[in-house]
Amino acid sequence: MNPSPPNARSARSPEERAKIKRVIAECGLCGLANDTKWDEFVAAMREQVWKPSYRVKCVNGPVSVWDVEWFYHLPFPLISVEWMDVAFLQKEIRNALLAPVVTDHSAWIEALIKQFGLDSRTGKSMIRIFGYSPRSTEQFDELDQLSTHTRIQPLTPNQVTGLVFLSSIPQTSLLHSPSKKRSVPHPAADTNHLMID
Repeated sequence: MNPSPPNARSARSPEERAKIKRVIAECGLCGLANDTKWDEFVAAMREQVWKPSYRVKCVNGPVSVWDVEWFYHLPFPLISVEWMDVAFLQKEIRNALLAPVVTDHSAWIEALIKQFGLDSRTGKSMIRIFGYSPRSTEQFDELDQLSTHTRIQPLTPNQVTGLVFLSSIPQTSLLHSPSKKRSVPHPAADTNHLMID
């Protein structure tokens, strides 16, 4: 039997939610999200094939690092989330010789946010979901530790053939220099020699 993944109410101890509620009251924050909205949004993200990077700012902590794991790395209970940034640009490197393909996923992410009634703001590269008001714009749209979510595509057979061809060229041809040279035995085999200036 597989245990269900954590939800918005999951906590390490019964006192944890009470402690977070005290911090919320001390900071004078007003809730914009609730457990149901967070659960619906997180469940929808867990079902996606491409899962965007996210970072969070909890009411009682610093801004997190970027992450893409939507099951166990979230800061449960989600009552603690002051805001969550969701990066919507996906960079795919399909060929090392061509520019990466960038896909903008903002439309479907915004639709989910709207469907679940979450409050948000869209920037150039991310969407901020607000858990509380006043709405903080701290570090909004800053990609300090994120270079868009990158996935490297597997090489095609033609690309593999090209790599095999390059690796079959003798090393002396690749390191040829017209200046004065001396021959140095290659450590891997007695028959190969490198030309060194």
